[in-house]
Amino acid sequence: MLKKSMEKAKNKLTLKKMWTHLAEKPEHPIEYPELWSEMGRHGREFVEKHYDIRRLNKRLVEIYRNLIK
Repeated sequence: MLKKSMEKAKNKLTLKKMWTHLAEKPEHPIEYPELWSEMGRHGREFVEKHYDIRRLNKRLVEIYRNLIK
């Protein structure tokens, strides 16, 4: 099931399903060690996309500027 979820993620479907499945079946990475590097790469891409420090800092500055207006 995890392999199938990863294939879907490659096809630009949501990674959320993959991580939900992983939360429900945490033994899958142990059973499929060949997926480790791919899972790590997807995780890193997600963090870089959603938690970029420069983008977060810009957003924080916007929030503070709006507060002091």
